This record gives sequence, structure tokens and C-alpha cells, in this order.
Amino acid sequence: MTSARPILLVTIGVAALVAVWALVASRQPTVVVASPAETVERLIDLGLRDIGAEMWRTGWRALRGTVAGVALGMALGLVTGRSSSADWVLRPLRAVLAGAPPIVAVVLIAIWVGLDGDATPWVVAVAATPLVWISVHEAVRDVDPDLLEMAAGLHVGTPWTLRHVTLPSIAPALRASGAYAAANAYRITIMAELFVSPDGIGARIARARPSLDTPAVYAWALVAVAAALVLEAVTLRAGRSPHRVSVGSPRVVVRQQA
Repeated sequence: MTSARPILLVTIGVAALVAVWALVASRQPTVVVASPAETVERLIDLGLRDIGAEMWRTGWRALRGTVAGVALGMALGLVTGRSSSADWVLRPLRAVLAGAPPIVAVVLIAIWVGLDGDATPWVVAVAATPLVWISVHEAVRDVDPDLLEMAAGLHVGTPWTLRHVTLPSIAPALRASGAYAAANAYRITIMAELFVSPDGIGARIARARPSLDTPAVYAWALVAVAAALVLEAVTLRAGRSPHRVSVGSPRVVVRQQA
């Protein structure tokens, strides 16, 4: 398949969706379904500055939550992957984090933190942590035992083993899970902003809904979908990009230290 054909097929799919949208909108009042033309008109009314400011607020919250979730998930994965006792002790926590719907986290964190933008990154972090935790945990368990045995036999120490053996070995899993968490972060952030934030894309959707400003709801929803799709394409592409894992040799270090 040539490189131009997928673009053509995607364009046809988008055109079909817009056509169906326009057909449904023509049979319903604007308060129920805003047409594509009305949505674009409202986007123009909002202006690039307003849209850009709200996208930045939402993106900044998503970034903070993703970084916190990836860091916490990585730390917990390293601990439980290296220690069976820690794994059993922390397994109930992992099950709770992995099984709790994001909306439950929104409600609880709103109670604990308050109804402001500071609660939103916590929701993203709660969603990202178990994903990275499970991925890193399994990757640590799959580290080449011969390399670990060699490092232990040469007495290079735990910090060196972690840096030159464990971390390079788990890098692919961490990269993939971190990319997936980042791809979902924008959607989760917008959902959380609907309930606990005074600004951001989600808050603008929530603000337009009670006034029955359906074109504004559709306009902000279109912005949210476009931003989430672009972020997902970039992050997942980064997570799948080819890379080489270089694991250091304990013999080289011992020779250098000698």
C-alpha cells in the first residue's frame, strides 16, 4: 500500500463521519445536535487565543499527573519486582488502583483536595500509576538472571546493578507503558475538569452545558478530540520507536576500578 493511500482512506472516513453528522443535525434542533457549520462558526468565535489558553491549562495538568504517575509506578514496580514479600503486601493497593474507575478517583480526590485545578493531576496520576507499575513489575521479573548473578558475584553493588542492568532491561516496558499513560492522560484530565476544575477544556464544556449552548459544547469537544488524537499519535509512536537497550558489563567496571 502506497503512503498516499492510507491518507486518502482516512480522509474518506472523516468525510463520511462529517456527512452523517450533518445529516443527523439537519433532522434535529440545534439545542440537541449542533451542525458542523455551527460548530466551526463557534470555534471561530472562540478564537485561537482562548482555545490555546485552555489547551495549555489542560495539557499542563495532564503532564504533571503523567510524570507523577510514571515516577510512582516505576518506583513501585521496581520494589515489587525485586521483592516477593513487598509484592504480596502491596498487591491489594495495586488491585484497588487498577480496578477503580477514574470517575471514582475524581469524586474521592475532589473531597480530599477540593474543587479546583489542583485535584486534576492527582486523578491522572492515580490512573497512570497501576499501568506503569504492572508493566515495570513484570519487566523486572524478566531481567536476565545470568546478568544479575554475574553482578552479584562480582560485588559491584546494588546501585550499579540497578543502573547498568535493571534499568536498561526494563526500559522498553517503561517506555511503552509511559507512552500509553501519556496518551490517555489528556482524556482523563478533561473528564476530571468537568467536575473539579474552574478552567480548562473540561470546565468550558461543563460551563456551556447548563446554558444549552450546544455549538460551544461541540466546539470544545472537537478541540478535545483533536488534541487527544494528536497527543496519542505522538506518544504511542514514541513508545513504539526502535531503540537499543545497552546493558553494561560488570567485568568492565571491575577492570576499571582495579
